[in-house]
Amino acid sequence: MADRTETYSEALEFFEQPPYNSWKQLMVAICLTQLQRYPHAMRFYRLATQNSLQDRFWYRTNQPNWLVDAYKLASRPELLPQVQSQVEAFVTDYGGESLVELYACGMIHLLSGRDEEARGYVSGLLKKSKIKDTFAMGQTIAAIIERDQLAFDMALGNLLKAHHGMARFGGLRETPEGFLCLPGMSLSVIALERGLEVGAESEYLSKGYLDYLLQCEDSAPSWRKPGN
Repeated sequence: MADRTETYSEALEFFEQPPYNSWKQLMVAICLTQLQRYPHAMRFYRLATQNSLQDRFWYRTNQPNWLVDAYKLASRPELLPQVQSQVEAFVTDYGGESLVELYACGMIHLLSGRDEEARGYVSGLLKKSKIKDTFAMGQTIAAIIERDQLAFDMALGNLLKAHHGMARFGGLRETPEGFLCLPGMSLSVIALERGLEVGAESEYLSKGYLDYLLQCEDSAPSWRKPGN
């Protein structure tokens, strides 16, 4: 893999400039993750999550997936009720039919331990096999629910491959969103929490941040850990 440190650093310098909003803070978090500045990255995932609940930039741009993924990478489980409430309100306003809405809702139910309800949203994602990234998200969520390591490995690999296509040739070429596969990262955290392993190797998946995040969760007070 080519060293892209200069690319990440240049993007970080650009997105650190004011005025700020939650989306820019999420882009900063991605750049910091890829620069392996993990404590600083976590700080910006947390800022992005907290400010997403206030400025709702994701709401205006129809991207509830930004809120859900930032939340999971922020290690702030106590914010789940607020995240869930806002995603549900978004679905009420917009109809809940887009693929990113299905993904966000599936994730919310997965994070809440409501796996059977999550399956309903997964089935919607799996109906659109030609949309490779969201189809792979559905496959990955299904594998996590089943705790199927082989299926998870294949699904996550498909998701990272789809992300590679968008980052190099598609709509993510001009944004830090292309640097890191946010759904791949957040789904990997959930998989690790449920006893699965993450064996995939990709420039779009930060194993270092996953390790850092889980170490922080292990040392957190019990009231802040998932499931409490």
